[in-house]
Parts: sequence; C-alpha cells; structure tokens
Amino acid sequence: MPMPVGETLEQNEERYVQSIMLISDLDILAIEILDDSITEITTDNPPNWFKYPAPEILSEIGESWLLEGKTLALKVPSCIITTSFNYILNCNHNDFNRIKILDHREFLFDPRLKA
Repeated sequence: MPMPVGETLEQNEERYVQSIMLISDLDILAIEILDDSITEITTDNPPNWFKYPAPEILSEIGESWLLEGKTLALKVPSCIITTSFNYILNCNHNDFNRIKILDHREFLFDPRLKA
C-alpha cells in the first residue's frame, strides 16, 4: 500500500490495519467440536495483550500450540469483546474433518463502523 506524502510509517501501518480489518467477505460459523480437542491459554496475558500490535509472546504461544499439534482448537480471549473468546482452528490437525458446522452465515459488517 503506497504511503501518502507526509504520512508517518506508524500512520501508514494503522491505515493498513484498518483496511484489512474492514474486509467485507467474511463468514460466521457455529461449529461443534469436542471439549477435549480444545486447548485454553491459562497463562496470564501481558498487560497490553489487547493492543495493536500484539505482544510477540502471544504469537509464540500460538506457534507453540500449532507445532505441538495436540489439539484441534486454541481458545483465546477476544481483544474486542473482552468477556468473550475466539477459537483458532488447526486445519492440519487429524480431527479437522470431524468438525460439525451447525450454522453458516455471511458476516454483515456494520457500515457505521467504517465512518
């Protein structure tokens, strides 16, 4: 993405992040997986875990989980809705094809948030 004249690298990076976060072609899935196929992060997150850019330790935790390959999903706290969780799926896990899709809908992004 070209950087406009007078824009700092930090401003350019923030603009880029905002543009990729506003992707309109997203889906929401409700899925069913066995509880014993989920690893939950149990360590304390760093105080700035919810800020951008994310602390490197978070990607290290995710990479370690992925390389171990023990579970199908990693349960992580949501940085947007802090009382909720997201699940990262390992599509290379042997049990990936055992995921049951219960509901599949188009994600409709609220256009008021783009303003």
